[in-house]
Amino acid sequence: MPSPVEPIDDDDLLWRRIHSDHWIPDTDGVYGPSSAAFIDPSMSVDAARLVQSGDYHETMHRDAGGVAVAQFSAGYARHTHGQVVAHDPQPDNVAHSLVTGNKPRKMAREWRTASTILT
Repeated sequence: MPSPVEPIDDDDLLWRRIHSDHWIPDTDGVYGPSSAAFIDPSMSVDAARLVQSGDYHETMHRDAGGVAVAQFSAGYARHTHGQVVAHDPQPDNVAHSLVTGNKPRKMAREWRTASTILT
């Protein structure tokens, strides 16, 4: 039986897995996410409160290559960037959600800067 769709409130935290391909050094040699990690028009995230273990490591290691998790609120996505945030449960991931909308490069850079990075 499919998981029920849950409302995603503005104060819900969302976790975006950062793949190693998007983990790059800045001009000082300090590693962090590339803005490319935030540009997908249908950006896949986990709603933190729905992650079964409650631990962001579950999101980070769901697929091979995860090195970090970017954390931001659904309200940030909605009100700062005009995105649609919706729960999209999958058979293997009840917490799966989507942040949908156009994400130009400038917006992706702002998103990268505003996110809290969990490693």
